[in-house]
This record gives sequence, C-alpha cells and structure tokens, in this order.
Amino acid sequence: MRAIDSISIFLGTVAAWLFVATGLMLTYEVVARYALNAPTIWAAELSQILMIAGVFFALGATLHRRQHIAIEALYARFSPLGKKLADSLTLIFVGAFAAIVCYWGFDIALDSYLKSRSSGTMLNIPNWWAEALVPFGLAVLFLQCLAELVRVWSGSGWQGTKGHAESGNEDLA
Repeated sequence: MRAIDSISIFLGTVAAWLFVATGLMLTYEVVARYALNAPTIWAAELSQILMIAGVFFALGATLHRRQHIAIEALYARFSPLGKKLADSLTLIFVGAFAAIVCYWGFDIALDSYLKSRSSGTMLNIPNWWAEALVPFGLAVLFLQCLAELVRVWSGSGWQGTKGHAESGNEDLA
C-alpha cells in the first residue's frame, strides 16, 4: 500500500508543477501575442496536454488525502460501522468508475496510436499522448481505491484524511 501511496503522492506533486508550467506557458502566450504581436504555435496546445496530465495525475493523491468533495454534515452522524460502509461504498463506486473509464480510455489511446492520429496543428502531436494520460491516471486512482479500501477494513483508517486520522497531514503515515 505504501508503494501505491508513494506513486500517488509523487504524481500529485508532478501535477502541481504541471499546473505551474501551464500558467507560465499561457502567461507567455498572452504577452507574446498582445505585447509583442508574435503569438506562439506551441503554448496553447502544450498547455492543454499539461492540464490533462495534471488533472489525471492528481487523482490518486486527491483520494489518498481525501481532498475530494464530501458531505461532512451527514457523514459525521454515522456510527463507526456506518462510516466504514459509506467509505467502502464510495471507494467501490469510484474504483469501478476508474476501472471502466481506464478500460475504454486505453482502447481509445491504442486506436489512435495504431491509426497514427495526430492533432493536425502545426506541432502535429500524436493524439495518443494526451489520450493515454486518462487511463494511466485512472489506473493509479483504481489502485489507490483498493489501498484505501484495505485501510478502511483493516482498522488503520483512511490515512492522511480529515475525520479519520486526526494526527495531522502525514502523507505516508
């Protein structure tokens, strides 16, 4: 489980830096376009790919840290067993969704690779580069769901989460 956590946390950190890079690229594009009258051919397309990567790389870390949207008012009223069941149902639902989208996303990326589809822009980036990010990120999310499900029923709680591990924000505790 610690290996899955480490991968998720690492990819979450990479995602944060990808968003920083996206912001820098788009800022440069605005300055180049409007101040220098010299728009780029790369900034918009690369920033889109980095944003896709950032979103899907962050999924596992978001789940591990329990930073997703939750209805705490209702959850707080549950008994310990009710909380375990609610956590389990949530993790099973998210894991099933991740597995299904991962399966179909891989098929889409593979099809683009086999048919050599590309963006058709001046950079002509292969479509599968961006499309492969979806099943990759969802595969990590699926594995993180399994790890958190084991934590829920092993009694160790959902690590690094609010409401479960009150000891702090320890990523790999």
